[in-house]
Amino acid sequence: MTTAHRVRGRMLGCLFAAALALAALAFAPAAPAASPPKNHPVKTNYLALGDSLAFGYQAAKVNACASTGCSTPNTLFTTGYVDDFGAFLKTVLARNTTTNLGCPGETTDTLISATNATTGCTTYPFAIHVNHPGTTQLQAALNFLAANPNKVSPITLDIGANDVLAAVHGCTNTTTGVIDLSCVLAAAPGVFAHVAQNVGYVLNRLHTQEPNAEIIVVGLYNPLYPAVYQQTYAQTGDPAAAAAAAAATDALTAQLNSALSATADAGQAYFANPLPTFNPPGNPTVELGTICTLTNVCGPLHDIHPTDQGYQALAGVVQAASSY
Repeated sequence: MTTAHRVRGRMLGCLFAAALALAALAFAPAAPAASPPKNHPVKTNYLALGDSLAFGYQAAKVNACASTGCSTPNTLFTTGYVDDFGAFLKTVLARNTTTNLGCPGETTDTLISATNATTGCTTYPFAIHVNHPGTTQLQAALNFLAANPNKVSPITLDIGANDVLAAVHGCTNTTTGVIDLSCVLAAAPGVFAHVAQNVGYVLNRLHTQEPNAEIIVVGLYNPLYPAVYQQTYAQTGDPAAAAAAAAATDALTAQLNSALSATADAGQAYFANPLPTFNPPGNPTVELGTICTLTNVCGPLHDIHPTDQGYQALAGVVQAASSY
């Protein structure tokens, strides 16, 4: 997730909600796992892979440091879920240290195959926590595992949100902000399958390199809920219609999480699902209040990334999934 993908109210009207509702019907929830993967104890190294969530991105911080190059991410971005989960891991094993490869804007494709000669992160113009020039994020992770045999556990992975956001933007009329229904419905199955395939590939590579590491795949929450609710209410004046439209975005997020959960299970990884925490179902007022508290999406920057409180909540979800 990046600031380039800010929520725009004009592109999230009833047409978008209808598309999501129809797309959600196209995906049946995955069957629950027969048994949880084996728990591996905390070791001396915690390795984090992913996109801006792993990085600990917040748009206001980037705006504040952009003029000077945001050159010290390890002092500027210290309130992400990786930081919070890493702090918890140190209470389990004091000598545990965190290596954070998170790259804002990373997709499942770029994580596997894209790099550059400066930071290795092709989707963010500034330094990341651990630069790996000339090496993809996945290869950097494999190199780290090879250099620290049987010393890395857990590994967290959050990836796929930018794949979905790119598909939505690709189906949006750049002049009117209207999303093409047929485009969204045609794109959704392929995007879901592509994300699952790439995540499965990454899990296989990580486990092959380090079979004794516990891996936790982190799912998605739904930051679009407030914009869809508010725009639909403005168009219809009907709070029930607004709630139904917004709930459709939750349904689609749940379907993608279901696909990620099934992929994690097949790859002998745990799955951390933030959707119930960030988007508690059943009461639109409660859900609006929660997502606006745990993310910055309701603020002036419409930043879909978590607040500090939200990152703490996300770390709690990861901790609970880890069973540590």
